[in-house]
Amino acid sequence: MQTINQTVRQMLGLLAFAVSFGPGFPLYTALTRVFPIMAGIRGAVRSGQLFLVAIAILAGFGWAVLARRLDRRAVAIGIALLVGVHLEALRAPIQYRIFNGISPIFDSLNTSDRKLIACFPFPGPLQEFQNADCLLASTRFWQPLVNGYSSFIPARYYEEAAALKAFPEGTTLQYLKQLGVTHVIVFADKLSAPRLAHISEHPELVLWQTDKSVRIYFLNEGNAPIQIRDMVVGTKINNRGAQGPVPPLAKDVAPQQRALLRELPDLWKEDTSSWSMEVIVRTTRGETYRNQVNWR
Repeated sequence: MQTINQTVRQMLGLLAFAVSFGPGFPLYTALTRVFPIMAGIRGAVRSGQLFLVAIAILAGFGWAVLARRLDRRAVAIGIALLVGVHLEALRAPIQYRIFNGISPIFDSLNTSDRKLIACFPFPGPLQEFQNADCLLASTRFWQPLVNGYSSFIPARYYEEAAALKAFPEGTTLQYLKQLGVTHVIVFADKLSAPRLAHISEHPELVLWQTDKSVRIYFLNEGNAPIQIRDMVVGTKINNRGAQGPVPPLAKDVAPQQRALLRELPDLWKEDTSSWSMEVIVRTTRGETYRNQVNWR
C-alpha cells in the first residue's frame, strides 16, 4: 500500500511539474480540452507549488527509510537537510524603502475631462512590476494608463514598451500622440539625467506640474509652442499668499515673484513651514495649465 501511495504521489508531482510550464507543455492544450476549467487558470506556473509539495511528501518516505537504517545518524542528516533546504530558499536581504505618501501633485489630474496618461520610465519585459509607482499614483486621479500592469500582460504592452524605449527621442512622441496620450508623468528620480535633460528640447512636451521627484507634462498636439493669452503668478507662504498678472511674453517671472514677496513681509519668518510658487497659463485655445513648485 505504501509503495502505491509513493507511486501516486510521484505521478502527481510529475504532472504538476509538467503543467507548470503552461502552454509550453506540448499536452497542455489537450488537457484544457479534457478539463475545461484549466483554461481559466491565470498563472499555470503556480502548479509548480504542487510539485514542491510532492517532493516534500516523497522526502518524508525517504526520511523514514533512512531513520530505520542509520539510527542516530539520521537525526544529524535530517537537521543538515532541513537547514540546506531553507538556505536554498533564502531571499535576503530584502530591500525596503521609506514610503512618504503619494505626492499631491497627482491631484491636478483628477478632473472630469478624460485623459490618457503614460508614465516614464516605461518598464520593458520582466520589469513590469516597476510600474508600481505609476499605479499607486493613479489612485489619486483614476484615469486610463498606457502602461497599466497586472498579472496578465497583453502582447500590446511589450509592443508599446519597445516603441517608447527611446523616450523622448526618435518617433516616441508621435507614437504617444497616435495612442491618444494627453499627459506624460515622468518620475525624475528614475530617469537618467541625459534623457531628463533632453525633454526640454521637445516643445510638444509642456511642463504642467512639478515637485521634487515628479514632473507632469501636457502633450501638445502640434510641434509649435502653445500660444499664451495671459499668465498669473502667485506666491503662498504658510498657506497665505498673493497673486498678480504677468505679461504673456514674459520669459522670467522672478521680478513679479519678488514683488509678491514684498507684499508678504509679515508672513516670512524663520519658522516658515511651507512656501509655494504657482504660475497659471491660459492659452488662446482656452486651455489652462498650472505649474506649481512647493517647498516644505
